[in-house]
Amino acid sequence: MSRSLTFSFDIGYASIGWAVIASASHDDADPSVCGCGTVLFPKDDCQAFKRREYRRLRRNIRSRRVRIERIGRLLVQAQIITPEMKETSGHPAPFYLASEALKGHRTLAPIELWHVLRWYAHNRGYDNNASWSNSLSEDGGNGEDTERVKHAQDLMDKHGTATMAETICRELKLEEGKADAPMEVSTPAYKNLNTAFPRLIVEKEVRRILELSAPLIPGLTAEIIELIAQHHPLTTEQRGVLLQHGIKLARRYRGSLLFGQLIPRFDNRIISRCPVTWAQVYEAELKKGNSEQSARERAEKLSKVPTANCPEFYEYRMARILCNIRADGEPLSAEIRRELMNQARQEGKLTKASLEKAISSRLGKETETNVSNYFTLHPDSEEALYLNPAVEVLQRSGIGQILSPSVYRIAANRLRRGKSVTPNYLLNLLKSRGESGEALEKKIEKESKKKEADYADTPLKPKYATGRAPYARTVLKKVVEEILDGEDPTRPARGKRIRMGN
Repeated sequence: MSRSLTFSFDIGYASIGWAVIASASHDDADPSVCGCGTVLFPKDDCQAFKRREYRRLRRNIRSRRVRIERIGRLLVQAQIITPEMKETSGHPAPFYLASEALKGHRTLAPIELWHVLRWYAHNRGYDNNASWSNSLSEDGGNGEDTERVKHAQDLMDKHGTATMAETICRELKLEEGKADAPMEVSTPAYKNLNTAFPRLIVEKEVRRILELSAPLIPGLTAEIIELIAQHHPLTTEQRGVLLQHGIKLARRYRGSLLFGQLIPRFDNRIISRCPVTWAQVYEAELKKGNSEQSARERAEKLSKVPTANCPEFYEYRMARILCNIRADGEPLSAEIRRELMNQARQEGKLTKASLEKAISSRLGKETETNVSNYFTLHPDSEEALYLNPAVEVLQRSGIGQILSPSVYRIAANRLRRGKSVTPNYLLNLLKSRGESGEALEKKIEKESKKKEADYADTPLKPKYATGRAPYARTVLKKVVEEILDGEDPTRPARGKRIRMGN
């Protein structure tokens, strides 16, 4: 009796596993493995690491050029420097000029200020992409970055300095205060120091240099300083001012001209389709007499799902949790589901403890629920209880309780739109509206004493959902309505199935 062979493959992005299995010789025997193995590919062959690194270098070089060009154009338009000054070669040691200005040994001329700003455009400090990542850590990132940040901090401690420019001068043994030193010194290899100074430190020293130079440089107004080096994103009015100077920024650009950047569009790369909407549109198009190809194209176009950071998905996610919660083995009633949803809307989120407390207060302390088990399956499962990240962060920070209702709404709306909100911004907003900011001032003073970072200018960081929603907005809303009416939308569907296209 001949034995058949089965060839099995496990194909990964960096390897291929294979096995050859012979069928059993008789009914009571087991199949036997004739051979197996793995073929491994070099990383660069399958993931193009070198090509990706070269692409990143090209993009970094281009972004620096664009950054310098925008700042130079703004300074020329403000008549701080001339077009000829803008095209001059840089100073051999601009960090030396910056250090002298910070120590009060030198008053920067307009062209020297341009040299300094151009150097800072190349050396903005390290922030671990805090403007779009989930972490505000200044020394996060990979091991190499962490080591460089630590080395920079060690050098500042060693020399007793608080700025990047002064630290570099101390480490390279450059003496400030000499009249003939600035234009004679050769450019030292400061990059060999293997340091990465925190972004907040660099931001503060740049603002300090600009503020010290402002009284003696005509045109260097507070408005220009904010456009170049403010901590929070540009406002609509500021973007309008830049547009008048011929500087147009993309909508996804965050931050000032010197310290800002484009936010990556991670969620726009792969847009999935809602299967429910796809089937509905497909059927409707066929009923209209359109061809199958036309119906598929129309369904593909109209069934795209939104990003997960939208109100419909947050409510859908919360509703699905309420649908899965059991009290004494039974689903929660529609009344309790609606009460819990309203509570989450007011507080911005629920917690495992608040869920258990709310259910026991309505059904009795002896009620057994699956809440504890439900939120121990995964360490991040409680993050699904965030219903409104903007409201939640205002409540968690303690700032929401001391804001007026009108300013609270403005802050929540800005956060929902992904814009930056800092305690300082809220304080200025209160004052501009003629409202008391005394309580917020006290909180800023108290928190600043407890934290090393500048609390007043640290943006609030809501815990936004990432990725994309599983269904279209209309489907998400329908699910929420059904659950809050006491139904279970996961019950088996009836009717013929429609096969989706590729």
